[in-house]
Amino acid sequence: MENDKPRLSLDEQIQHLKDKGILFNIMDEESAKQYLKYNNNYYKLTSFRKNYDKHPGGENEGKYINLEFAYLVDVSIIDMRLRYRQYEMTRRKQKK
Repeated sequence: MENDKPRLSLDEQIQHLKDKGILFNIMDEESAKQYLKYNNNYYKLTSFRKNYDKHPGGENEGKYINLEFAYLVDVSIIDMRLRYRQYEMTRRKQKK
């Protein structure tokens, strides 16, 4: 299955996140760019944003409420570690 979404540059990724209301107070934009550059998981990382609330109306309608980029990074890291643990447990069980 082909992905029809165009690849965004790092600056475009950051701008897209800002347009969605994601904040860069804990991790600044430059650090976020470095994270995205070296971890290359923009689409997976941004999929976690769907777990957070959005403003229901007003000038910020549709934007996330107090969602920091750093929170998405944390959730992504937790997800990766859980997947790794699950893999290790499954692998050990198969060896028995």
